[in-house]
Amino acid sequence: MPAFSNPAQGFSDIQPLSGLLESAYGFHCYWKAVYNGVCCFIKCRKSQDSLEKEYKALEKLSRNYPDCFPKTIMHKELNENRKFLAIEYIEGDILSEYLIKNSSYDKRKKIFDSIYNIALILFENKIIHRDFNCDNLMVLKDGTTKLFDFQHVVGEDLPEDELNLKNPKRLRGTNKKLRPAPYTFDDMYSVYKILQMFEDYNIEQYVEKIANIKSKTGKLRNYFLKNKFPLCAYFNCKCFIFYKIYGFLQW
Repeated sequence: MPAFSNPAQGFSDIQPLSGLLESAYGFHCYWKAVYNGVCCFIKCRKSQDSLEKEYKALEKLSRNYPDCFPKTIMHKELNENRKFLAIEYIEGDILSEYLIKNSSYDKRKKIFDSIYNIALILFENKIIHRDFNCDNLMVLKDGTTKLFDFQHVVGEDLPEDELNLKNPKRLRGTNKKLRPAPYTFDDMYSVYKILQMFEDYNIEQYVEKIANIKSKTGKLRNYFLKNKFPLCAYFNCKCFIFYKIYGFLQW
């Protein structure tokens, strides 16, 4: 049993989510449990991983915008140099083109507006999710959509992953349309591609809103490269010019 099954932690009805990947260390890292009557999702990692950063970002965002992000429940150190993070368990469906196509207009508009609002909230709070893609957007029955999995987040007042500082290759984007965001350094590019899936559904203010997202592309990324990361690391990346040109052509 996991260490957080200790009655003192307050968790019960703990179930490993075997459908999700186990960690590279060979132990289950995703669980479903009940904490003081609330169903929660638990992530377990080695202590050097970024759960503390994820907790701080989610705690701030969910407190101020509970309709857009899952609530945080607990973040603690375990034995054997491990940490766990417990957040609200969200019942819903992962965003997909199939889901959009088979939804009512009202639900479709709610999904679109939720994603748009999430993007603006992150931008205004100077937070980059860095894994903003359909797999991390959970759609509730009424169309309310929440963004989760902040493992790779970058933001002001957040502890920084040393791998980001030491390996500038982690800062470049992938420019993929269907799954645009994995480990990119620009959420707005990803959101722009995701919202394009709604182009044929006559969403109110679609043109204006997607243009607003596009106008923000690159701005937060450049802000962080200038203020948070050493310029020497940025320019030390081999093939930097190639990837900038490639990204421009893909756009």
